[in-house]
Amino acid sequence: MAKQLKLDSVIAQADGAIFVKLLKQFVDDDNGEVVVSSPHRFPIEVGEDVAARAADVETQLRQAGYPALDPADVAKMSAVRAAVTPG
Repeated sequence: MAKQLKLDSVIAQADGAIFVKLLKQFVDDDNGEVVVSSPHRFPIEVGEDVAARAADVETQLRQAGYPALDPADVAKMSAVRAAVTPG
């Protein structure tokens, strides 16, 4: 069984906060089928650095044996934050 992380959603709030939902998945090595999938949710508050918060979450998940977050997923989180940040 391999572990993987998938970005499921990034939800923006009007104040600039975003809520991220990752899927923590166990994948069958033989056929690539997802056997178990569970959510991991976390907020990124207004003024909080997206990359730093994502790195904190990544550190926690890596300790549980999950791979690194895809840099493209972190870029998506940053793009959503930029779209709702006044300025």
